[in-house]
Amino acid sequence: MSQPILLIVERAAIANRVRDAFQASGHQVTIAVDLDAAVNACAKTEPRAVVIASDLAVLAVEDAITQLRARA
Repeated sequence: MSQPILLIVERAAIANRVRDAFQASGHQVTIAVDLDAAVNACAKTEPRAVVIASDLAVLAVEDAITQLRARA
């Protein structure tokens, strides 16, 4: 069964590579480029896992996790 995964990545090239790898394993992947998009995606898809790029320009990864948990 396909499990939904949320991918938070700003750079399209990285997002596409990671998405392709997960989709090849049968997963449903939603890509968000910022925290607001990630919160909206969580509300719509209820992902089983969230993968966050470590190079988010605007936000530290730890802050993104905290805010995503608080806002989701």
